[in-house]
Formats: sequence, C-alpha cells, structure tokens
Amino acid sequence: ELHSQTKNKSIQNLGSSLKDPRGTYVCQESDENPKRLQVYYRTSDKQTLLSNDQLYQPLKDREDDQYSHLQGNQLKKN
Repeated sequence: ELHSQTKNKSIQNLGSSLKDPRGTYVCQESDENPKRLQVYYRTSDKQTLLSNDQLYQPLKDREDDQYSHLQGNQLKKN
C-alpha cells in the first residue's frame, strides 16, 4: 500500500532499490476504475558478462570481403 507524503499525488516513494520495489501496483481512489502501474528499473549501467570467456571472441582484422569475420584468415607479416 502506498501513502502519499507530498501534495503532488503523482510522485510516490517506493522505497530503496535494495527493497526491490519492482512489481505491479494498483491505484484506486474509489471502487470504480482501478489503475495499474508496473514498476521496473535498471539497477546498473554496467553490462554483466558471462563467466565463460570462451564465448567472447575478439574480432579479427577486416578482410576485403563485404563483412568482417569473427575468425577470418590472419594477415601474414613478413
């Protein structure tokens, strides 16, 4: 249940992100027309990489083909 502490009823404090406020909330001023609000948020801007480094292969040098290849022919250096 949400209680407004401010004059602006469109702003609600759902608590700390540690309390995980994600989910569906129902706003109901009367018995008619309850309004639902789904809350979700991104906790981090950093990408979480898989622990298996073999899944991530660096791109090789581009060849003259139309597309680059993950494991193309290596250029031989003299």
